Amino acid sequence: MKVSTRTHYGLSAMSYLASRHGQGPASVREIAQAQGLPSKYLEQLLARLKAAELITSARGAGGGYALSRAPEQIQLWEVYEVLEGELSPVECLHDPAVCRNRKECPTRGMWRQMTEAMKQVLQQSTLAEFATEGPCSCLRRPDVD
Repeated sequence: MKVSTRTHYGLSAMSYLASRHGQGPASVREIAQAQGLPSKYLEQLLARLKAAELITSARGAGGGYALSRAPEQIQLWEVYEVLEGELSPVECLHDPAVCRNRKECPTRGMWRQMTEAMKQVLQQSTLAEFATEGPCSCLRRPDVD
């Protein structure tokens, strides 16, 4: 299973906000520059995270985005679910209409087990664990605005 750019960028932005929790809001530009993310795309992700009440925003000079709760209280699962939706390596786990052989499928149990294990890891991990890690080097792009 691959994590989409949406989730990778979103988690990167959230970890930056976690690293400066309690220091006031950070602008989109600040987050984008610190994490090496494209600011236009980041704005879309932050809007989703705000709608899910994982972050808050303040307008005007000195405005920007901040976590709505302490980093220890925000599970990676919450961020993943907002940005990705359903966690499922195969479509048939959450959409019964996809598989004609659902009841007899020899791999269904394994896929379900794998999905639960991944979800459990994300539920047991919080943003606080990533707050001091710094930017992810695989996200760094020289052409980021």
